[in-house]
Amino acid sequence: MEFHLDHKDVQSIAQSVVEGLYQKMQAQPVGAANKPLLKEQEAARLLNVNRHVLRDARYRHEINCIRIGRAVRYEPSEIEEFKQRNRNRNIGE
Repeated sequence: MEFHLDHKDVQSIAQSVVEGLYQKMQAQPVGAANKPLLKEQEAARLLNVNRHVLRDARYRHEINCIRIGRAVRYEPSEIEEFKQRNRNRNIGE
């Protein structure tokens, strides 16, 4: 069995594949996994604290981070969870 495809056939197949992948991508819900990671300065700004306060919380393992080489990054969802944990901790104090 042999297949013979000319340039137009290959181009049509490629275009169909790309369009299908694009439609699948557009159908995926946008969630926390699709949000960009935050640099330490950006995360500190969201928490309204200095960078060293966030760094100290990271050293005490109070907040999770992602290390990429020497770079430290935070997921937006982790920042929200950290705020919620600390909000609950201060109730009744």
